[in-house]
Amino acid sequence: ERMRANLLLAFSPEYVRTEVAEVDHVVHLRAINDVPEHVYLSQWQAAMSFDAESRVEQIDKPTLVLSGNADVIVPVQNSRNLAAKIPGAELRIVEGGSHTFFIERAAEFNRIVTEFLDS
Repeated sequence: ERMRANLLLAFSPEYVRTEVAEVDHVVHLRAINDVPEHVYLSQWQAAMSFDAESRVEQIDKPTLVLSGNADVIVPVQNSRNLAAKIPGAELRIVEGGSHTFFIERAAEFNRIVTEFLDS
């Protein structure tokens, strides 16, 4: 139940309401691929302490920063800040996109990534 509650934060409320089977499938996949508590805590600690801000301005390759503006886990402002620091980065914001917009809006996500790769 804790896993379900945490995962539900990653989806938009509308998606949770309308795509029950898909959300249940993602929860099921996560449940059968259990991550030990110490690994989860290590991941969390790494995410909270990772700081490459002083180095991202050295990126000299085409860069796409893609985010949903309805992500309640990682605020969209993080993507705006990142894109502003990477020279020439392309920032794309998916309106209404949650943390898992790549699942919820797979066609749009794939189109944006494909357009970037093709360019």
